[in-house]
Amino acid sequence: WTIAQKEITPTIAGISDQQYTGEQITPEITVTADGVTLTKDVDYTVSYGDNINVGENNGSVTITAVSDGNYTFEPVTKEFNIVRQAGKISIKANNAEYTGEAYDAENNIEVTKTGTGDVTYTYYLDAEANTPTTTEDKSGAASEGAAPKNAGTYYVKASMAASGNYGSAESTVASFTITKKALTVTADNKSITFGDEAPTYTFTAKGYVGDDNDSVVNANFACDYTQGSNAGTYTITVTADAANYEITCNPGTLTVEKKQLTADNLTPATNNPTKKEYDGTTELAGVTYQVTINGNAYTVDGTAEFDNKNV
Repeated sequence: WTIAQKEITPTIAGISDQQYTGEQITPEITVTADGVTLTKDVDYTVSYGDNINVGENNGSVTITAVSDGNYTFEPVTKEFNIVRQAGKISIKANNAEYTGEAYDAENNIEVTKTGTGDVTYTYYLDAEANTPTTTEDKSGAASEGAAPKNAGTYYVKASMAASGNYGSAESTVASFTITKKALTVTADNKSITFGDEAPTYTFTAKGYVGDDNDSVVNANFACDYTQGSNAGTYTITVTADAANYEITCNPGTLTVEKKQLTADNLTPATNNPTKKEYDGTTELAGVTYQVTINGNAYTVDGTAEFDNKNV
């Protein structure tokens, strides 16, 4: 007696979507025929396609009847979808010094990701990432959500686009600070003549970056000199601040030169002496003069001379 193999038409049950792993995917399958569940390696053997990359019906499994089993059938193939693996991205945003340019993400943000999609950044004023940077706020951003330029503390979130075998992803919020740049402000030395009004004080700054110039500095000056103060030197003190600079201030010097007077500038006092005892000289001591400089009257002590030393 001979028991012949039964000819059947087996069915492979539907296979759920499989997530990309980077390796061949070999899902478990269920095979039935005529209401009976068949047994792997007893009734059939299994082979798999490449089953690696993402795509609709990009995975496949094929069953073939065991040659000396109880059943005979033509090979059956079942396809299934391979879907993207969820992308992952995390970032560390490093502090940077003010440069006059927008914060450089490429050089300052460290990115760790699972996925190949393009990464973009959105910048915020708050840790909750509710308020993106704008052209109207303190950040100096060129557009909404763009990288800040000005000194301060900011927050950034990275978004990775879906690409290839990986899905999109978004990072948690990272904070960073743009620190102020060092700037030296020195009061310029000035020189005037006795009796002049105080000059307009100015400064010279070193350390600007970008397109910055003196207009970004708010400077205030102090000096003890007032119009009519004595000839000599006076310290010009400067204090200054700027949004993006840490400023070191250095003083300058105001030099008040003596005023050169001629006889034409002098008016003799009415109570000056007009005579002296003979002493062999033409000099007459104890003489004072009045002089007016810039509307202010001054008394000058001096001498006068006779045109002849003899009685």
